[in-house]
Amino acid sequence: MLLNQIIWARTTTSKIRAHLYFREELEIMFAEKDRDHDGFLSFEEFVGLETKIEKAFKAMDRDGDGFITKSEFKKICRNLTTEQVEAAFAKFDKAGNGKLNYLEFCGMMNARKHSASSSPNGSATPEMAHK
Repeated sequence: MLLNQIIWARTTTSKIRAHLYFREELEIMFAEKDRDHDGFLSFEEFVGLETKIEKAFKAMDRDGDGFITKSEFKKICRNLTTEQVEAAFAKFDKAGNGKLNYLEFCGMMNARKHSASSSPNGSATPEMAHK
């Protein structure tokens, strides 16, 4: 009886370790693939294609320096007022340098998606989901 319990405990422990290892590996892979930092894995991200956010960032970053300035932003988003652009940069320019880097841009682009997909209690959607 005791031997059976020991064998069961070792088998169960091994299965738990394997599960935790697999989950950790999966989370690492997911973090590497989620290039638009929205908490979802799109088909484009999964197969390595350029995402819509990556394309938008490249289109706005006219000089290719890795940042979007207010003037670059305004050239693409002509329908926005200067005040709206200023408000967006005030909210999402975390570095406070008057420019948006890629992560800040992703935050801005995903803000509406995350607020719309939050549950009634305000918690965000699950980390691993499909678009």
